[in-house]
Amino acid sequence: MDGRVSRRNRRIDPKKKRRRRLLLAGLLVGLAAGATLAPRLLDALAAPPPIEPPLEEVALEDGTSEPASGPRLLPARLVARTAIEGFELREGEILDDLALDAFFVLEAEVPLPDLRLRLFGEAERPVPADEVIEIGAKTRYLLQPKDALRPGASYSLVADGQESAHPTDAAGQKYLPARWAIATRGN
Repeated sequence: MDGRVSRRNRRIDPKKKRRRRLLLAGLLVGLAAGATLAPRLLDALAAPPPIEPPLEEVALEDGTSEPASGPRLLPARLVARTAIEGFELREGEILDDLALDAFFVLEAEVPLPDLRLRLFGEAERPVPADEVIEIGAKTRYLLQPKDALRPGASYSLVADGQESAHPTDAAGQKYLPARWAIATRGN
């Protein structure tokens, strides 16, 4: 046969054949399990981080207070806007009766290159939105939901960092994440 091996005469060891089938079956089961777990994993990664209250506070000259050391309060204001009007949002308060076509503008007095603003619906699911971020001496962040908000629904906006739970400014100062609550007009 001149050194050639005929494929017809080559026998595969039954143990090797069984191992190959088991490996292939395990691979297919693993891929199927990964496909069913992937949406849950993505939801877990997108969930907002818990916001930690500051332990100690120091009174400032303007009558407000901020943490004594560590992250400071976020120096920003968030406004919910519609085609006709705008409403400033405050942490710890719920803005009721918001129009369904609202969009959100966050303005900060410092450059915050890793700031992330996200809108969450009920069950803490992220709401798809378009973003425009302008960073210079100050920061301006526009968040426009891709679809109109649902009537009679509750939402929360979370400002945090992209790299960690704390947004940081260009100088490296950490700030506490912020959360605002809104509710849309009913039917």
